[in-house]
Amino acid sequence: MDTLINLLTELHWYDVIDILVVTYLLVWLYSWVKGTRAFRILLGLGLLALIYFWAQYLGLSLTGRVFEWLGQATLILVIVIFAGEIRQVLERLNPLKIVSHNGSQPSDYINECVSAADYLARHHIGAILVFERGDRLRELVRSGIALHGDVQREILLSIFQPQSPTHDGAVWIRDGRILEVAVFLPISQADLPLRYGSRHRAAVGITELSDAVVVVVSEERGEISLAEHGVLQQINDPEELIAGLKERLHPEPMFSHPTWRSVFLRDWKVKLLALFLITSVWFAFAARQPSEAVLGVPIQYMNIPENVRVASTSAHQVSVRLTGPRRSVVSIRPGTLVLRVDLARVNVGNNSLPLRTDQIAVPPDVRVTQIEPQLLQIRTTREQ
Repeated sequence: MDTLINLLTELHWYDVIDILVVTYLLVWLYSWVKGTRAFRILLGLGLLALIYFWAQYLGLSLTGRVFEWLGQATLILVIVIFAGEIRQVLERLNPLKIVSHNGSQPSDYINECVSAADYLARHHIGAILVFERGDRLRELVRSGIALHGDVQREILLSIFQPQSPTHDGAVWIRDGRILEVAVFLPISQADLPLRYGSRHRAAVGITELSDAVVVVVSEERGEISLAEHGVLQQINDPEELIAGLKERLHPEPMFSHPTWRSVFLRDWKVKLLALFLITSVWFAFAARQPSEAVLGVPIQYMNIPENVRVASTSAHQVSVRLTGPRRSVVSIRPGTLVLRVDLARVNVGNNSLPLRTDQIAVPPDVRVTQIEPQLLQIRTTREQ
């Protein structure tokens, strides 16, 4: 505890900025992967990293090495498994993409989808629209026909017409564009009501395995349902569907046009946890960083012969330069160190004694690199 307090007293303004910047990035990453498969993996990876940093801080070398190996192996697996998600993040951060944006509203395609779904429901034509979000669906779907076209009401209506060869499958939509049609989805094994057919089971199945959002139109009842996280929600009117899709596919960004109140209070639990985690990691890093300090150390005389006293000395304390891990250096306070001088073989009169680093007892991971002065002048006299 004393070491943490000492590190806290050594905190500079640039350290605070460092912690806040990384906390911001962590909260942004959370807002991006929240609710996805990647979030669960990153949560486990973050726990491994936290244990590793604290093992380093506490000096648990074997535990730290084991978790370092586990972290490296897990990181490689994350890169391989979530290559698509990583590419998606990099594409989103591409400044050229932002500059070249044509100004169209990102949710325009939602209106096209809702209009098509409403028409299909009123005419009792079955349909299923899959909206990909954070989790890539390539490994979960099969038998799709590539389209790579804009989302338009007329295209969707033609795809799901009973005479169309693509009407039995789903439409796969990514980033507001139709990626594939006639896509077959995994069927849920959940105990759903008997009124739900294969389309509804497929909608539940894909949302059980990913963070996708699915709009499904019932051919028999002419109803529209919205599926997310394995749960079906019946939609009563087009306005409700538009609101539901916009909320799920284009939520208000966490950091867009924030007020000072929203900056601190919105998702405050997440931000507080992120601040705690980053501060903990910072302390672990800071504790291991090399540091240096100069302290005044008093001189203590030992083994003075009988009938001999120290009449005068050139110094009562020395200036000592220490180097070592920051956590160890900052834990050493003035008055805790002593330079011990052995006078067992001192002569009566004037003596010149060299001062050595081994005359000061310091923690094992701290070194004494310099002592000033290096020579101590002592005059001794014989007691009468």
